Amino acid sequence: MKKLTAMLLVLCLLLPCSLAFADHVQARLNQRIATRTGPGTGYTEPGTFLSAGSYVTVISKKWDRTNEIWWVQVDFTSGSRRYRVYTGSWRMNVDLSRVPEELILRDCEVQYNTPAYAGPGSNYASMGTVYAGTRATLYQVHNGYAQIEFRDSGSGLMKRVWLDIGNTTARKDYGNTETFPQYGSANYAGWYTTLQEVYDRNRSGSTGGGGTGGGNHGGGWQVRITSTSGNARSGPGANYSHVAYVNNGEIYTVYDTAVASNGVTWFKIMVYGQYCWISSGLTNTGKY
Repeated sequence: MKKLTAMLLVLCLLLPCSLAFADHVQARLNQRIATRTGPGTGYTEPGTFLSAGSYVTVISKKWDRTNEIWWVQVDFTSGSRRYRVYTGSWRMNVDLSRVPEELILRDCEVQYNTPAYAGPGSNYASMGTVYAGTRATLYQVHNGYAQIEFRDSGSGLMKRVWLDIGNTTARKDYGNTETFPQYGSANYAGWYTTLQEVYDRNRSGSTGGGGTGGGNHGGGWQVRITSTSGNARSGPGANYSHVAYVNNGEIYTVYDTAVASNGVTWFKIMVYGQYCWISSGLTNTGKY
């Protein structure tokens, strides 16, 4: 028995340190990883890191409808800097069934010029400054930091960064919560329970002050996308140009409503920092 215990101890010591935590979703790279700040080629590029054989921690996944591939959010250290960025899942050996899929939480606005980082903390690589008035989409909250997405005015590309949630309008609803996809399938329930609490709060008519914009926004009016996917348009009708996609499970604040000539109700929402319209037919009840 003592010999068996000793052998197991030696085996554990020989394994990469990152594999010692069974609840973490780990992946071994089969090539260097080119990265983006978000799940797609339309996002800014932090750079190319690590080498084949290295291990990364996989945080979440997001389906890229344009290229029909999975992108994954990974956490790793390169040199003296830590990053939490995105890369294509094909660059590693990973069991995607164990990785939680991302969902939009809501829109928000940055209220003060705020330092941004490549992960939920100042120990991650600096990502510059996000300026007051920036409208963004909130994806995750962890360790007092919010992961937001917005259009970078310099590059014209989308960008995701982490910053102090206290400097955003999201602090009113999410300042003391964790909506971070926890590691391991056993913890998925907690991730979705958090979202269910959001649904319940909005159905109850809570008037938390999150979000910005005009229209009929009252802080408790949100819709959840129940269709597999759908088009967001520049105006309230199918005759308007397509400007973005919305996907199943995503939640959006409604800023206004309009009825098209065919009698269909449309909702004004914000996607990627811009206002657009979706048909009420893409949602479950339309109004919570």
